[in-house]
Amino acid sequence: MRIRPFIKALCAIGIFSTSSVSFSADNFSCTAQKSWITSPNAPAEVPKGKDADFCEFYQFSWQWFLQLVSPVKGQDIRQFQVQKNYPVLEATGQNSCDQQINGPVLFAALNKIKNGFDIPERTGQAGTGGEAIFDQAKNIVFYEVRFDRNMCNVGKIQAKPNFPGGTTEIKIAWKVLTSADDANRYFLMKANIDGVPGDETLGLIGFHLAMATELHPEMVWSSFEHINNSAECNNGSENDQRWSFTSKACIDKPETCQFNDAVEPTPGKITGTPTEICTSHPGGMEPGDPHFDKNSVALNDLNIQINAFLSELKQNDPMSVWKNYKNIGALWVSDTSKGSFLSGTPDPYSNQRGSMRLANTVMETTFQDGFVNKGVNQGPYSSNCFGCHEYTVDPVYRNTGPHNRFDVSHIFINDILAGQCKNPTDVNAGPIGSDADAQSICAKTCENKGGWNGNWKTTTPGTQSVCACCNAK
Repeated sequence: MRIRPFIKALCAIGIFSTSSVSFSADNFSCTAQKSWITSPNAPAEVPKGKDADFCEFYQFSWQWFLQLVSPVKGQDIRQFQVQKNYPVLEATGQNSCDQQINGPVLFAALNKIKNGFDIPERTGQAGTGGEAIFDQAKNIVFYEVRFDRNMCNVGKIQAKPNFPGGTTEIKIAWKVLTSADDANRYFLMKANIDGVPGDETLGLIGFHLAMATELHPEMVWSSFEHINNSAECNNGSENDQRWSFTSKACIDKPETCQFNDAVEPTPGKITGTPTEICTSHPGGMEPGDPHFDKNSVALNDLNIQINAFLSELKQNDPMSVWKNYKNIGALWVSDTSKGSFLSGTPDPYSNQRGSMRLANTVMETTFQDGFVNKGVNQGPYSSNCFGCHEYTVDPVYRNTGPHNRFDVSHIFINDILAGQCKNPTDVNAGPIGSDADAQSICAKTCENKGGWNGNWKTTTPGTQSVCACCNAK
């Protein structure tokens, strides 16, 4: 077992330290403020706007995370749990934007088999088709998705090429806590996950945050994890740590274990063989990646400072628990007048910035080393956020879809629109010659009629076509 040289070097100067330390702002090139924790007030835009560098994007990510997880005054919930502001995604076919919760909101792969409802593809392990991971206590991991309520105004959003500033998506991973876990180290939620009367205690282990701003409609993608999720791959110095997803046996003898595989669960069971998970690329990067130094310094500077601020809080402070979490990286594009993938260029990733290999170990377990298509790895950066959530400046196929071919938001068309659009009505829209024409014509036709579901047809050749609008009354 070896320690990666660059990790060892960073540890030597304290960059990866998570203990409470004394420091001054002069010690860091990217600084945090204690007020982000005590008086959260996240900015609507990335600080410094178009002049922002890596530091400003990580400051933005941390400020929004801390605001979303801060307590609601007078209630025992956090800001991201306020249903009127951040509705929770329900099972496919349910209207997640109404005031009723009519379907399951915590998802695991087994739900699709056991309960007979359709799980949104946007939940669960990314891109695995219903596979799951299990912690070392043999319990399955559950997922929850939330979004800001402004996304419910489908017609208004579709009429624009990009999602408006403030558009927010949140994905959360939860594990079942047992007597072997220290519940004080986790943000907790009670839920009935086994169908037997009585709630179980769940601990938050992963938090994805994607947020659009006016200057960054591609969204700033950032991810957070519990510090005890998994050991780093090939790092024998960590074998004295108890991990939720890495056994001591596999740390001691990694050659005997298969890491980072999700599996199809047994129908009706919420337990299974533990998934051995290790972190392939700490911070979502490796030496030699574009802007490695800038990214690693900004990421780790803020992690150290914010951990220290949180560690100073009293144990009963509702924000204290977040000292057990860390930002594992963020991703954005440099020039929003270009796409996230530049077709026809030698380097299709040249416009991406941040943690180029960003993957959350409990949400994108199998994709940490790139996306494999027909047995061929598509490259080390192929499965980061933009590998699945592509941003485009194509004048026809907009980011807001539908039929856009560019899914910045997976849930907008397939879940939010679908849940509101159960009985569409055909509305006259004049002549439409192609799907490309329909992109703009139908979006405009249905703007004040609940949005367009993506379907259209010609009723009188060359004269009249209709668009399927969701609420034409």
